[in-house]
Amino acid sequence: MADISGIVDFGVSLLSMMPQIMFIAQIFLHISFLLFFGMIIMLGYRTYSSGLFRFFLRIGFGFIALVCGIAISRFVDLGIFGDISMFLRIVQFDIFLGGIVSSIIILISVYLISRNIFNVKGIKSAIERLEERLKKAESSEKISVKKRFKNPSMIVGVVLFVLFLVFSIMNFHGYPDFSSRIFSEMGMSDEDVASFIESAKQSQNMNKEGCENVIKLLQENSDAMNSGDLPVYTNPETRRVIENESGAKVIQMYSVESGGKKYVLALLDNKKICSATENTLCSCFDYGSII
Repeated sequence: MADISGIVDFGVSLLSMMPQIMFIAQIFLHISFLLFFGMIIMLGYRTYSSGLFRFFLRIGFGFIALVCGIAISRFVDLGIFGDISMFLRIVQFDIFLGGIVSSIIILISVYLISRNIFNVKGIKSAIERLEERLKKAESSEKISVKKRFKNPSMIVGVVLFVLFLVFSIMNFHGYPDFSSRIFSEMGMSDEDVASFIESAKQSQNMNKEGCENVIKLLQENSDAMNSGDLPVYTNPETRRVIENESGAKVIQMYSVESGGKKYVLALLDNKKICSATENTLCSCFDYGSII
């Protein structure tokens, strides 16, 4: 079962790891861009070269296209996409568009240059490979279809493909949901997540002027909560205000700070936790649905 302090601690841990996560994500994204841009450019390469040389050319051209795409991205306005513009900036869609433009321009340049470069050795090698392939194809035409399927490599290939396909279909349980997987690791079902979000929205909506939202206070004081270091708060007048406005009995109150101001976190008997000032109930969060 999920515990509110564990959920808050997970959120804080995730935020603390965010710089490393974003760094790894950016490396992966830029490598993907680089390979994709390089593939586009190599469509215009007309000189016969070895596969290894072409691969290194793809990497080099892809890197150049990525650098040029970053330069062009400053002229791309993602605001025209409206509400999803923020998401597009996060996934660096402006750099992707700039890279596409760069790749096309470089493709044209590479085509115009490479079409006039003749690698005689590479052409002869390509012709030899094609002639060998042609001989095999001509001899294969004389073999009946029945005999072709008796070829050992053909049989092994077909059996391997069919067995693997059957195994995959039998063990396929739908496409994985990334968000559901994260919440399931925290012990929360889809219904629990929906209740959690709804309760968080309600706590934000009922927040009063001069107060601090209970979710923010929980996040900022999660370490002290987990270690049991939160100081107990015992003002009876504050207890009375919280109980009168919430309609529930206060089990325990704790003193916390946020932005240099002191607040109260109150644990209620109806499985709610509330934030308050000395004489005002600020907002409450219902954690009953996730415990």
